[in-house]
Amino acid sequence: MNNIITKEEYLEFIKINADEKYKNFHQGLTNSHYKINGVRLPILKKKAKEISKMDNALEFLKWDIISYEHVMMQGFVIGFIKCSLKQKLQLLDKYINKIDDWAVNDSVSSLIKSKDEELFDFSLKQLKSDNPWRIRFGITLLMDNFIDDSHIDKAIEEIYKVSNDYYYIDMAKAWYIQNIAIKFEDKAKSLLVNKNVSPTIKKMAKQKIRDSRRTTLTLKEYVNNI
Repeated sequence: MNNIITKEEYLEFIKINADEKYKNFHQGLTNSHYKINGVRLPILKKKAKEISKMDNALEFLKWDIISYEHVMMQGFVIGFIKCSLKQKLQLLDKYINKIDDWAVNDSVSSLIKSKDEELFDFSLKQLKSDNPWRIRFGITLLMDNFIDDSHIDKAIEEIYKVSNDYYYIDMAKAWYIQNIAIKFEDKAKSLLVNKNVSPTIKKMAKQKIRDSRRTTLTLKEYVNNI
């Protein structure tokens, strides 16, 4: 038996697993232009892992997008597929243009794990794009892989050099501040008073720090007093 998935089998998988209540809930969370069927994330992720091991996994990535779940699964397949980092980044570079939603962006970028300089350079390159989702993807890659002594200063410099004030970029910048505060609290504090960081980003970052269980009481008190 061939180790492949056909378009008919894929469509049947979506039909069987569609959840109307979840569809209605998720439609309230996204502005994606893709059709939403309401298949839950763990189900999509499990199936994508299976597809990533199939003989036509790369062909699956070339199929025309037919739904929100499809674009999510294509990203998951790239995350799971066994290949060199160079090839994975080539696949990602083509794929990112399909993203139009924060949940797809963040769910897919979280699967890309490497400390390789090639990924660091790729992440920084996304920050120079005019596409807001490429910029957010670059920020989340940096957040997931490069909050360390060797990369933090360059990452901060490049992230907060981005002038695009699209809401989901600002939110990612605020999220980044909250995340680096866990290991680099002083650098987070510096960003919260940096004149090059907008009041909007600072406000969102402060709230994220207050809400986080991973930030210190000292930092929470600090953000309440600035």
